Amino acid sequence: MRAVDYDDRLHACYVQGSMLPSEVLAAWLAAFRRWLPVRRPLRLADVGSGTGRFTSSLAAAFGGPVIGLEPAERMRALALTAPVHPKVCFAGGSCEALPLADRAVDGALLFGVWHHLRDRAASAVELARVVRPGGTLLVRTTGSDRLSPPWWDAWLPEVHDADRTLLPSLADTVATITTAGWELVAIDDVVLPAAMTRREDFARLQQRSLSTLEYLDDTVVNQGIERIAAALAVHADADRPAPVAPQDLLVFSRP
Repeated sequence: MRAVDYDDRLHACYVQGSMLPSEVLAAWLAAFRRWLPVRRPLRLADVGSGTGRFTSSLAAAFGGPVIGLEPAERMRALALTAPVHPKVCFAGGSCEALPLADRAVDGALLFGVWHHLRDRAASAVELARVVRPGGTLLVRTTGSDRLSPPWWDAWLPEVHDADRTLLPSLADTVATITTAGWELVAIDDVVLPAAMTRREDFARLQQRSLSTLEYLDDTVVNQGIERIAAALAVHADADRPAPVAPQDLLVFSRP
């Protein structure tokens, strides 16, 4: 599987296409709070931080410092164009070779990153190296066997089909991480508020920040988007909240 190059095109649409409504961001922070150590402040690593959509919020919620680690140079540059919490910094580097000292952080977050990693086994070992004993690893990912199709699947089914091929199974992910010395604590089904209408959610899809689209032919994507637009034009629920399936948050502890 070829890697998605966020420096090529995705950086230009990522901020707008992946922006989280405030209610959704609050729900994720509440989920992180359930599992991270209770003491404050916490030193955290936001691995695969992208444009920093979580990084400053993590520092505000948990005290910091928080280091956003992102291999794509243009994504890091965009992260610095927004207001940044004073206890946040950004650095390059991959999860397979984290630029952090041993036991440097109390916890690490990988949000929508796991399926992008070229060497997941090496990444799990690196994460175990940089998170102190007793620390926490939070992995927001979905197993290929636990995928729920999006509400627009009937008009663009190729995305769901591609995800089932691209994503490892839940069992494979858990096995890879626990083999590196982590202990599985929980699989938290995070319930998110339906904060966007179908029309608003579709507008975000049209930004094409969804990385799965990079694996599909442009003609397939264009035709699917046209079908969704046509359906929404006559859909009675177009301006009602878009359904949101529960999201898996894998929680691991560093013994």
